[in-house]
Amino acid sequence: MKIHYSFLQKLSVLISQKIMPIIDVILPSDLLITYCWKFLWVKMWKRSIIKKWTVINAPFMVSIWNNCIIHGNLKSRWWIYIWNRVQLIEGVMISTQSHNINSWNFEAIYKPVNIWDNCWLSLRTTILQWVTLAKWTVVAAWAVVTKSSSENDVLGWIPAKVIKKRMCK
Repeated sequence: MKIHYSFLQKLSVLISQKIMPIIDVILPSDLLITYCWKFLWVKMWKRSIIKKWTVINAPFMVSIWNNCIIHGNLKSRWWIYIWNRVQLIEGVMISTQSHNINSWNFEAIYKPVNIWDNCWLSLRTTILQWVTLAKWTVVAAWAVVTKSSSENDVLGWIPAKVIKKRMCK
């Protein structure tokens, strides 16, 4: 499947990849960085922050709701939905792209990623396409999530599996 971007979307991708790393060096605060990402069409709602050194390759394909802290690498060739009170700790990788291994030219496949309310993704975790993390999911450091989770799961290992259930109230 080939994705066709408009001129303004292509400009947004170019700015996010070439200019945002320079802006990260220049601007002193995460709040100013967040406003720059909003200018590049990241859909954000109340009190969410995108921290310095976050990489988003197609900002107009990312939707972030309320009270989120984002610090990672969002490979957003298709939609990434991040709902309320989600925290992505440094080095989190979210990818919406894969390739058809049965095709002679390995054509790209794009599927969305959903991260529901109150999830916490630890250091250097990877979330692959077509994954939905249910409410209150915790992903341990360095885990690679290839399948969707249930509520209150604690995921770990490579590939990620349920380590235990959280006891949330």
